[in-house]
Amino acid sequence: MIKKEMKEYTNEWELLEKGRNYLSRKNLYANTNLAFRFFNGDQWQGLKKGLVEPITLNFLKPIVKYKIGVVNGNGYDITFNPNNYNDPRFQVEMSDICDSLNEYIAILWENKKINQYTRTIAKDACICGEGIIYLNYDIKEGEIIPELIDNTEIYYENENSENLQENDYIIITSRSSVREIREEAERNRKEGLNSLTKEEIKKICGDNKTEYQAGDYANDEVNDMVTTISFFKKKNETVWFSKATETCVIEDLRDLGLKRYPIAHFVWESVKGSARGMGEINKATIANQIEVNKTATRESAAITMTAYPKMVVNRDRIANPTAVNKVGSVIYTKDKTVEDVSKVIGYINAVPLSSDAQNFKNELISHTRELSGAGDQLTGNINPERASGQAILAVQQQGEQTMTEQLIRFKDFLEDIANIVFEMWKVYTDEKGKTIITKEDIESIKDEQPTVPEGVDNSNPYSEKTIEETEEKRQADFDERIINNRVGNGNELIDLEKSQGDVKKKEIYISKVIPKEIIEKLEVNVKVDVTPNTPFDKYAYQQSMDTLLQSGVIDLEEWIMGLKPDSAIPRQPFFDLLQRRKEKETQINILDQEAEKKKAEMDANIEQAEQQADAQALQQQGENKQLFYQDVTK
Repeated sequence: MIKKEMKEYTNEWELLEKGRNYLSRKNLYANTNLAFRFFNGDQWQGLKKGLVEPITLNFLKPIVKYKIGVVNGNGYDITFNPNNYNDPRFQVEMSDICDSLNEYIAILWENKKINQYTRTIAKDACICGEGIIYLNYDIKEGEIIPELIDNTEIYYENENSENLQENDYIIITSRSSVREIREEAERNRKEGLNSLTKEEIKKICGDNKTEYQAGDYANDEVNDMVTTISFFKKKNETVWFSKATETCVIEDLRDLGLKRYPIAHFVWESVKGSARGMGEINKATIANQIEVNKTATRESAAITMTAYPKMVVNRDRIANPTAVNKVGSVIYTKDKTVEDVSKVIGYINAVPLSSDAQNFKNELISHTRELSGAGDQLTGNINPERASGQAILAVQQQGEQTMTEQLIRFKDFLEDIANIVFEMWKVYTDEKGKTIITKEDIESIKDEQPTVPEGVDNSNPYSEKTIEETEEKRQADFDERIINNRVGNGNELIDLEKSQGDVKKKEIYISKVIPKEIIEKLEVNVKVDVTPNTPFDKYAYQQSMDTLLQSGVIDLEEWIMGLKPDSAIPRQPFFDLLQRRKEKETQINILDQEAEKKKAEMDANIEQAEQQADAQALQQQGENKQLFYQDVTK
């Protein structure tokens, strides 16, 4: 009798199988693939085609695109506010730190492509109900690494609650190459993060468990892949982490030091008793889409069969039947004269089609869009040339009222991400402090003294003497740069003002270090500021600015400074024009001042010369009188 070899599964894998069984009963895998398939227009999968080509009128995709456009059309700014209310002095001091963190997280959002990830998550949630992001942390880089997770790759201990932090454990699966996992397991073995042997690592092999992946293309892999499990568990009020495959643990359970799971999800529409939610492409809308496609296909078949005249031929009475279907061919009849040709060839006239089918199809599309909150009126489908920006915006905002729940959920989702990021900063900042990047202008750099210049005593960089010497040295260097900038120019005063103006406008990125004790003590309140940023919002704002300028409430300079960087009218060319105009006015004023000064000097010289001439004349007159009196007395 041959004994069947039994596999020894890891505990993480057994919990994964439990989650897979639950999601399979709920048809999550099949429904997710179906939703993405219908969004992409693949709505006739499995159909055996006949003589009529099936027609697809995909009205679900515009609904999804409109709704994710509403969510992604806003600007979202993360703001950290100090929350150390028990220490008022520290609260005031931390306001500047939070300002720097606000600048840094805006830069981080761009550098790490988090905006791009969140837009994808909004799209996934709108289609299938849920979008997920996992925030890993790179100790060497000292910053987060965001990863997108499909709803078929995450498993909750509590599948009945949307609050992820209430779960006892969370599992994330991924498909990785066998070579990559073996190398990771070997690195962890050398670092003491697992108890595997080299032989056990070599036994890690690929599997074909692709049926749990989202997307039809995910079922067809090129290389040898294996399923890995990232296991997160709440233990002793902190999150613990391990990583495993089906048969071995490649990273033992260890404490991450975090109080919350580094995972956030965005649920499109809440479903009572479910952590997953529901998207716009669901059973109801899919059923309507299928019926629309069927009706359109039936219409096409009916038009093909009855909407055009058909020729009827008595084949036995035609000598050359193949000529009937050829344009310009001569048809020869048998035993029939030309007058009797109607007995050989006839026509069936076209039958008019009923409009009921077309009306039903259009009404079904219209009603589905209206019930989904994406009809023409709600989406602001208005000609902007025939309506004001405020009118268009009013209609658009009215349509977005149905999206209030999704907008609030998305805002909360971004706040969850920011809270996770800040907690990672607090937990993983080393003794050197947290290095951040901010955007500063040259004058602020000159004032903040980020480094000690050469030639200054650095024995105690925080002493008052060192700071004073640093300030004097830096101010001297700054003055020297200004002086050098105007050497060799004809008008030193103009160049000095121009150089100082350029210095004030110049912005660069610099790095700062927040001490570890500060970042650990700091408590923050995270807020997400939402700024409408759709084309109609920009159009309405531009119209308001133009009206204020035309009415004289603001001048040209205020109008230019009021333009947004991403407005329909670019601000920079007007700003440059204004600067050139100011420079010319400054030059003219300086020349006028110099001319007035020279005129005053000339007037003073003339007056002095006249006074000297008068004095000389008086003196000469006196001398003449004296000579006259002398002559008389003689």
